[in-house]
Amino acid sequence: MSPSMRDLYTALSALPCAVTRGWPQALVPPPAIAITQLDDSLREDGLRRTQVELTLRAATPEAADALAGQVDQAIGPLGLRRSLCRDGAEKDRDTFVKTLRYDSLMPGPQAVPQEYTLTLGGQPHAARLLHRQRQRPLADMTTLGDAVHHLRAGAPLRGTAKVLLNAASLTAAQVAFAAGQPVTLGDDPMLIHTLTIKNSQLELELADTQ
Repeated sequence: MSPSMRDLYTALSALPCAVTRGWPQALVPPPAIAITQLDDSLREDGLRRTQVELTLRAATPEAADALAGQVDQAIGPLGLRRSLCRDGAEKDRDTFVKTLRYDSLMPGPQAVPQEYTLTLGGQPHAARLLHRQRQRPLADMTTLGDAVHHLRAGAPLRGTAKVLLNAASLTAAQVAFAAGQPVTLGDDPMLIHTLTIKNSQLELELADTQ
Protein backbone atom coordinates (compact mmCIF):
# COMPACT_ATOMS: atom_id res chain seq x y z
CA MET A 1 0.00 0.00 0.00
CA SER A 2 1.33 3.44 -0.87
CA PRO A 3 1.99 5.83 2.03
CA SER A 4 -0.69 8.48 2.60
CA MET A 5 -0.09 12.07 3.66
CA ARG A 6 -1.55 11.17 7.04
CA ASP A 7 1.01 8.36 7.42
CA LEU A 8 3.79 10.78 6.53
CA TYR A 9 2.56 13.49 8.90
CA THR A 10 2.17 11.00 11.74
CA ALA A 11 5.71 9.67 11.26
CA LEU A 12 7.25 13.17 11.15
CA SER A 13 5.22 14.43 14.13
CA ALA A 14 7.35 12.25 16.38
CA LEU A 15 10.43 14.37 15.58
CA PRO A 16 11.47 17.30 17.84
CA CYS A 17 10.33 20.03 15.43
CA ALA A 18 7.24 21.72 14.04
CA VAL A 19 5.57 19.96 11.07
CA THR A 20 3.20 21.73 8.66
CA ARG A 21 1.42 20.78 5.42
CA GLY A 22 2.67 23.09 2.71
CA TRP A 23 4.34 26.40 3.50
CA PRO A 24 2.98 27.81 6.81
CA GLN A 25 0.98 31.04 6.71
CA ALA A 26 2.69 32.31 9.86
CA LEU A 27 6.40 32.21 10.58
CA VAL A 28 7.35 28.98 12.34
CA PRO A 29 10.66 29.13 14.20
CA PRO A 30 13.22 26.47 13.34
CA PRO A 31 13.62 23.58 13.51
CA ALA A 32 10.63 22.96 11.26
CA ILE A 33 9.49 20.75 8.36
CA ALA A 34 7.01 21.72 5.64
CA ILE A 35 5.43 18.85 3.63
CA THR A 36 4.47 19.34 -0.03
CA GLN A 37 2.82 16.60 -2.09
CA LEU A 38 4.16 16.53 -5.65
CA ASP A 39 2.52 13.41 -7.09
CA ASP A 40 0.00 10.71 -6.18
CA SER A 41 -0.96 9.00 -9.44
CA LEU A 42 -1.88 5.56 -10.76
CA ARG A 43 0.26 4.53 -13.73
CA GLU A 44 -0.85 2.49 -16.73
CA ASP A 45 0.86 -0.62 -15.33
CA GLY A 46 -1.27 -0.42 -12.17
CA LEU A 47 1.50 0.90 -9.91
CA ARG A 48 0.85 3.92 -7.75
CA ARG A 49 3.53 6.64 -7.72
CA THR A 50 3.88 8.87 -4.68
CA GLN A 51 6.29 11.81 -4.49
CA VAL A 52 6.65 14.31 -1.64
CA GLU A 53 9.00 17.20 -0.96
CA LEU A 54 10.10 18.15 2.55
CA THR A 55 11.53 21.59 3.30
CA LEU A 56 13.67 21.50 6.44
CA ARG A 57 14.53 24.74 8.26
CA ALA A 58 17.22 24.86 10.93
CA ALA A 59 19.54 27.35 12.60
CA THR A 60 22.75 25.79 11.21
CA PRO A 61 23.77 23.46 8.36
CA GLU A 62 24.78 20.84 10.93
CA ALA A 63 21.34 20.98 12.56
CA ALA A 64 19.67 20.59 9.15
CA ASP A 65 21.87 17.57 8.35
CA ALA A 66 20.98 15.96 11.66
CA LEU A 67 17.27 16.62 11.10
CA ALA A 68 17.53 15.07 7.60
CA GLY A 69 18.95 11.90 9.13
CA GLN A 70 16.07 11.77 11.61
CA VAL A 71 13.61 12.18 8.73
CA ASP A 72 15.14 9.23 6.87
CA GLN A 73 14.73 7.01 9.92
CA ALA A 74 11.18 8.19 10.62
CA ILE A 75 9.72 7.65 7.15
CA GLY A 76 11.90 4.72 6.02
CA PRO A 77 9.26 2.15 7.10
CA LEU A 78 6.75 3.85 4.76
CA GLY A 79 8.70 2.65 1.71
CA LEU A 80 9.77 6.15 0.62
CA ARG A 81 13.19 6.50 -1.05
CA ARG A 82 15.12 9.77 -1.04
CA SER A 83 15.68 10.95 -4.62
CA LEU A 84 16.89 14.53 -4.08
CA CYS A 85 18.75 16.56 -1.45
CA ARG A 86 19.48 20.28 -1.93
CA ASP A 87 20.91 22.90 0.44
CA GLY A 88 19.80 26.53 0.58
CA ALA A 89 19.11 29.48 2.86
CA GLU A 90 16.22 31.83 3.56
CA LYS A 91 16.81 35.31 2.21
CA ASP A 92 17.21 38.02 4.86
CA ARG A 93 17.06 35.41 7.65
CA ASP A 94 19.76 33.44 9.44
CA THR A 95 18.01 30.16 8.67
CA PHE A 96 19.48 27.22 6.81
CA VAL A 97 17.17 25.32 4.43
CA LYS A 98 17.48 21.73 3.19
CA THR A 99 15.07 20.37 0.58
CA LEU A 100 14.47 16.61 0.47
CA ARG A 101 12.42 14.71 -2.11
CA TYR A 102 11.11 11.18 -1.59
CA ASP A 103 9.54 8.72 -4.05
CA SER A 104 7.53 5.54 -3.70
CA LEU A 105 6.33 3.13 -6.40
CA MET A 106 3.99 0.44 -5.12
CA PRO A 107 1.04 -1.62 -6.33
CA GLY A 108 -2.17 0.42 -6.51
CA PRO A 109 -5.52 -0.66 -5.06
CA GLN A 110 -6.42 -2.55 -8.25
CA ALA A 111 -2.98 -4.10 -8.76
CA VAL A 112 -2.38 -6.40 -5.81
CA PRO A 113 0.58 -8.63 -6.79
CA GLN A 114 0.03 -12.36 -7.12
CA GLU A 115 2.49 -14.67 -5.40
CA TYR A 116 4.41 -16.93 -7.82
CA THR A 117 7.47 -19.14 -7.78
CA LEU A 118 10.22 -18.14 -10.22
CA THR A 119 12.80 -20.88 -10.79
CA LEU A 120 16.30 -19.55 -11.44
CA GLY A 121 19.07 -22.05 -12.11
CA GLY A 122 16.94 -24.86 -10.73
CA GLN A 123 16.29 -23.05 -7.44
CA PRO A 124 12.85 -21.63 -6.49
CA HIS A 125 12.54 -17.94 -5.62
CA ALA A 126 9.46 -16.17 -4.26
CA ALA A 127 8.17 -13.62 -6.79
CA ARG A 128 5.28 -11.20 -7.00
CA LEU A 129 3.57 -10.96 -10.38
CA LEU A 130 2.87 -7.35 -11.39
CA HIS A 131 1.80 -7.89 -14.99
CA ARG A 132 1.08 -10.78 -17.36
CA GLN A 133 0.04 -10.41 -20.99
CA ARG A 134 -0.54 -12.83 -23.84
CA GLN A 135 -1.64 -11.91 -27.33
CA ARG A 136 -3.66 -14.22 -29.54
CA PRO A 137 -3.85 -13.68 -33.33
CA LEU A 138 -7.14 -13.81 -35.19
CA ALA A 139 -7.36 -15.64 -38.54
CA ASP A 140 -9.88 -14.34 -41.08
CA MET A 141 -11.83 -17.40 -42.34
CA THR A 142 -14.28 -15.34 -44.42
CA THR A 143 -15.11 -16.64 -47.93
CA LEU A 144 -16.43 -14.66 -50.87
CA GLY A 145 -19.98 -15.91 -50.24
CA ASP A 146 -20.10 -14.92 -46.56
CA ALA A 147 -22.20 -11.91 -45.64
CA VAL A 148 -20.21 -11.28 -42.45
CA HIS A 149 -16.63 -11.85 -41.38
CA HIS A 150 -15.73 -15.14 -39.69
CA LEU A 151 -12.75 -14.95 -37.39
CA ARG A 152 -10.95 -17.77 -35.57
CA ALA A 153 -8.56 -17.39 -32.65
CA GLY A 154 -5.11 -18.79 -33.23
CA ALA A 155 -2.50 -20.06 -30.82
CA PRO A 156 -1.18 -17.55 -28.25
CA LEU A 157 1.77 -15.48 -29.36
CA ARG A 158 4.82 -14.91 -27.22
CA GLY A 159 3.66 -13.40 -23.93
CA THR A 160 5.35 -11.12 -21.41
CA ALA A 161 5.39 -10.76 -17.63
CA LYS A 162 6.81 -8.42 -14.99
CA VAL A 163 7.75 -9.70 -11.52
CA LEU A 164 9.31 -8.38 -8.31
CA LEU A 165 11.84 -10.36 -6.28
CA ASN A 166 13.83 -9.69 -3.12
CA ALA A 167 17.37 -8.37 -3.49
CA ALA A 168 18.65 -11.77 -2.29
CA SER A 169 17.72 -13.19 -5.71
CA LEU A 170 19.95 -10.70 -7.56
CA THR A 171 22.94 -13.00 -8.14
CA ALA A 172 20.85 -15.88 -9.48
CA ALA A 173 18.92 -13.52 -11.76
CA GLN A 174 22.12 -11.90 -13.08
CA VAL A 175 23.62 -15.30 -13.89
CA ALA A 176 20.48 -16.41 -15.77
CA PHE A 177 20.24 -13.07 -17.60
CA ALA A 178 23.90 -13.00 -18.66
CA ALA A 179 23.84 -16.62 -19.86
CA GLY A 180 20.46 -16.37 -21.56
CA GLN A 181 19.23 -19.28 -19.46
CA PRO A 182 15.50 -20.03 -19.45
CA VAL A 183 13.67 -19.45 -16.16
CA THR A 184 10.28 -20.80 -15.09
CA LEU A 185 7.41 -18.63 -13.86
CA GLY A 186 4.99 -21.10 -12.34
CA ASP A 187 4.90 -23.72 -15.11
CA ASP A 188 5.80 -21.37 -17.99
CA PRO A 189 9.36 -21.33 -19.42
CA MET A 190 10.51 -17.75 -20.00
CA LEU A 191 13.60 -15.64 -20.63
CA ILE A 192 14.71 -12.55 -18.71
CA HIS A 193 14.37 -9.56 -21.03
CA THR A 194 15.44 -6.77 -18.64
CA LEU A 195 16.71 -6.63 -15.05
CA THR A 196 16.28 -3.49 -12.91
CA ILE A 197 16.68 -2.62 -9.23
CA LYS A 198 13.91 -0.33 -7.92
CA ASN A 199 13.29 0.66 -4.30
CA SER A 200 15.68 -2.06 -3.07
CA GLN A 201 13.73 -4.70 -4.99
CA LEU A 202 14.56 -6.62 -8.16
CA GLU A 203 12.21 -6.08 -11.10
CA LEU A 204 12.38 -8.51 -14.03
CA GLU A 205 10.66 -8.26 -17.38
CA LEU A 206 10.17 -11.74 -18.83
CA ALA A 207 9.17 -13.08 -22.22
CA ASP A 208 7.92 -16.54 -23.17
CA THR A 209 10.51 -18.77 -24.84
CA GLN A 210 8.02 -19.83 -27.51
